[in-house]
Amino acid sequence: MKSNKTAPRNLLYIFFFLLNIFTLYSQNDCSDAIVVCGNSGYQNLTAVGVGVQELNNSNTCGSEENNSLWFELTINTAGNLGFILTPTDELGTINTDLFVDFDFFLFGPNVDCGNIGQAIRCSTTNPVAAGSANNLTGMNSTETDTAEGPGTDGNNFVSDIDVLAGESYFLVIDRPVGTSNFKIDWTGTATFNDPPTATPPGPGEVYDLLVCDTDGVIDNSTTFDLTVNETSILNGQPNVLTSYHTSINDALTNENPIADPINFVNTSSPQEIYVRLTNQTTLCFDTIDFQLLVPIQPTANTPNTYEVCDDLSADGYYSNFLLNSKDSEVLITQDQTLFNISYHLTFNDADNNLSPLDKENPYTNISQNIQTIFVRIENKTQTDCYEITSFDLVINPLPVVNNLINLEECDIDGDNTVTFDLTINTNESIGSQINVGILYFTSETEAQANTTPIVNPSAFTNTENPQTIYIRLTDNNSECFIVSDFTISTTNLPIPTQPTDYQVCDDGSDGDNTNGFVQNFIL
Repeated sequence: MKSNKTAPRNLLYIFFFLLNIFTLYSQNDCSDAIVVCGNSGYQNLTAVGVGVQELNNSNTCGSEENNSLWFELTINTAGNLGFILTPTDELGTINTDLFVDFDFFLFGPNVDCGNIGQAIRCSTTNPVAAGSANNLTGMNSTETDTAEGPGTDGNNFVSDIDVLAGESYFLVIDRPVGTSNFKIDWTGTATFNDPPTATPPGPGEVYDLLVCDTDGVIDNSTTFDLTVNETSILNGQPNVLTSYHTSINDALTNENPIADPINFVNTSSPQEIYVRLTNQTTLCFDTIDFQLLVPIQPTANTPNTYEVCDDLSADGYYSNFLLNSKDSEVLITQDQTLFNISYHLTFNDADNNLSPLDKENPYTNISQNIQTIFVRIENKTQTDCYEITSFDLVINPLPVVNNLINLEECDIDGDNTVTFDLTINTNESIGSQINVGILYFTSETEAQANTTPIVNPSAFTNTENPQTIYIRLTDNNSECFIVSDFTISTTNLPIPTQPTDYQVCDDGSDGDNTNGFVQNFIL
């Protein structure tokens, strides 16, 4: 099994930007108000619905909660505090529709939920009713009024406030009319506490966690230790607590933390995990996310040895190995569309996915007679999930044809056919080779194809004169064979010629010229 990390994910710096959060805080209240940290503002927030109605009789602007979001502001450095609220569409661009009406209410300093008192700033002006030029609202240093509205009263803005370090306030944003997201830009010289920093991965580092699924069941589920990157994420920051969540909403509201993040079993792949970093003193927090991935681990089944026969060169090299013919043996029943298969000269190359051989074209071995090929099968989408196997390329030698004897027999009856014992060449051709078989054929094509061998080669009657006989020598272990030939022919018996009588005179060389014996006949 392989475990690795994958490519980096974009980080969610929620309290710097709060990007693309449209419905998460549909019904938050004072008790779970969003803690404002940093001074970079908020983007693309939305307010949908209301939880506990907390604005009745708490403001002079004549309104209550319709679609609201609560924020808690803790001042870090003293100064004046203001903001501009701008309606936006889902893409974050400004929504200039005057029908969209946002109100706000500011409570404090240092009030508690359940006893928030009266709003010290509020605006419930309706842009259309008041004839406003735009639908922005907020607090600035040019206004002098502290409250305005409802409806036709006011111009959407009230005066900012002077705040002291350590003070806290609740800001409620409400949308009584229209449908729109919004953004907030803080103005003035006062600052908020800084949130912890969720340190992003450094160069070459990633936070996503990957565990290959090796149990043979495609359930995309395994056990993860979510905390393995916690040290890097915190990067030495003191006084910061971490919690892990399965939704961004839970991370932002600090709800439903994962009880045992060291032994977390994922429910899908990929699955998003959100880490919340909370400063224990200021309660400011940041979040970061990463993915859990459980791709399928392929099984590298071992192919059979790839055996071929050497050619007549007998050099131990073969130029027509088709490596991709082994793909099906590596896969067996696995889905070919899910995996890549590559072939390599060394285990190291296969392990690091280096120098794959061209498996689509014929391959020539580089080690004489036998060579090991390493096969890597990997998940196409997550190449860290892979296995390696190997098989051998084997070039088997051809049998050797020793001296064959051309056979010649006398044709006694003169019909050009004689019965030959072809097996005279069995021992001659095989010699000392073992596990080698021999068959005889009347045509080279049949010998090559191993079809229609001569049934009784020890009593074969020729059909031509002379006639070529083909032998097929086969190595019984490797099935490698070689074809060679010899000839058989018949010869007629010689016809004797009657010689004339040989007459000589008795020359008396034996001392008697009357007895008929002569010593010097020349035959």
